[in-house]
Amino acid sequence: MELRHVRYFVAVAEQLHFGNAARLLHVAQPALSVQIKQLETMLGGELFHRANRSVTLTEAGRLFYVEAKKILEQTSHAESVVKAALKGQTATFEIGYSGSAAFSGALKRAIDAIKASGSAIEINLQELDPHTQLEELLARKIHFGFLTTTQHVRPAEVYFMPLASWPLLLAMHRTHPLAKKNEISVADLEHEGFVIYATNQDDPGAMQLPVHLGFTPRISQRVKSGTMVVPMVAAGMGIALLPSSLADLHFGDDVIFRPLADLDAQLDCSLVYLHEQHEPAVQRALASIADEFSHPPHEQAA
Repeated sequence: MELRHVRYFVAVAEQLHFGNAARLLHVAQPALSVQIKQLETMLGGELFHRANRSVTLTEAGRLFYVEAKKILEQTSHAESVVKAALKGQTATFEIGYSGSAAFSGALKRAIDAIKASGSAIEINLQELDPHTQLEELLARKIHFGFLTTTQHVRPAEVYFMPLASWPLLLAMHRTHPLAKKNEISVADLEHEGFVIYATNQDDPGAMQLPVHLGFTPRISQRVKSGTMVVPMVAAGMGIALLPSSLADLHFGDDVIFRPLADLDAQLDCSLVYLHEQHEPAVQRALASIADEFSHPPHEQAA
């Protein structure tokens, strides 16, 4: 049974007249009669009672009409969905993000831009550390990543769109001895325990600290969520290097932020995606994000 058989049957069932149905379908009446007979043969019985002056549905025909209408409606819906997707009007995006991208507001700005780029965009978000974001992207498990790190390992297949950057500050518990110093240097941190946002030794969060500090720090806590770094510092579990964007947020009185006199490193936030992105919805989303971040944040515009 082919879709044309279903369409022809529904036309005859609604017109209850082969001649009228043939004109509606723009086919010859004999050809329509042959198609309906083929359908009845395939199904194993008559769908219509045929008389000299009337055509009526059999009981089987009435049952088949209900299902045939569903088939045509679903076919029409599927066609509409595919056409919308091909035009970039609908899509589902799987997106990874680092905790700092969410805290800083960069993620919200980008998501708002994505939503504005299409009429039916569904977004699934999951927090992933930078290393895992790149792995998931290369495995095509996510469409985009919002990656924050001090230095990127740049696979050839991945494009980085810079969105923002922030100086790194030292976060510590308010009772920490370093909090009493007027000026803190990198050398003061050599014997401290660090809280880092990383899942394994290959994560940029673990690899880049020695580069910036000039020594291999002692890791006191390794957390899998960026949202857990500050709570660990607040609990006195160690110090952390965090972007200045977090210093503007309220974490209570237990955590304080201080600059390091001899540290010039910055935390970058980049949108990462594969070079081979040809889907219209993806292209439109990327263009919207690029446009959004070519201007200052709305809250700073005034």
